[in-house]
Amino acid sequence: MTTRRRFLSLMLATVPVLAAAPAWGAAASREPLVRKLRLCGLERHHGQLLWPALQVGDRLRLGRSRDETQPQAIAVYWGEFLIGHAPAAQCQRLQSCMAAGEPLDGRIEELCEQPQRQLVFSVWRENGL
Repeated sequence: MTTRRRFLSLMLATVPVLAAAPAWGAAASREPLVRKLRLCGLERHHGQLLWPALQVGDRLRLGRSRDETQPQAIAVYWGEFLIGHAPAAQCQRLQSCMAAGEPLDGRIEELCEQPQRQLVFSVWRENGL
């Protein structure tokens, strides 16, 4: 199976999982750990291909970057797909939370088309602290 065909089949398989994600209302009532971050690297990762499927309120998963050239970067995933990274200015704060074992919950806040595609997201502590 070609890489593109495999990618599309994985993307379609992820949609039902995302639809079954917990309600957004629970996270919306808490104060965000980090508010309104612009996603970096959208054009270099799967973000451009996934753009039509992304929606405000979609859950994002944060994890350590697998890129050895940027070991301090925080990778941002939509489902199983890497769509970009958190801005470097916020990485230290997010890294310290992750190092302490705190699960973080990201949500898409805004999707902007002009002048170029931009995704804005916020991050909460999953446990509400």
